[in-house]
Amino acid sequence: DLHYFNIANGAYGSMTQGPVECAATRLGEAQNAASMMGATFYTPLCDDMNIFYTPDLLAKVVSVVRQAPPTIVLTHAPV
Repeated sequence: DLHYFNIANGAYGSMTQGPVECAATRLGEAQNAASMMGATFYTPLCDDMNIFYTPDLLAKVVSVVRQAPPTIVLTHAPV
């Protein structure tokens, strides 16, 4: 099974759209990508630039991961 999960919503991913409009655009793009792959889609949890290692966000991420017990996780390289 494929699962698609972005922690951040992409709100600050544009030089021409405001945060609300950009987040809506990125949400549509992500949902479309998940649909094209036949993947289960999980809603982003926070705005861009708000991904911090906090108990609250960690609990939300763990909840998503537990729903889709992954065998493989594809993510970015550590910084």
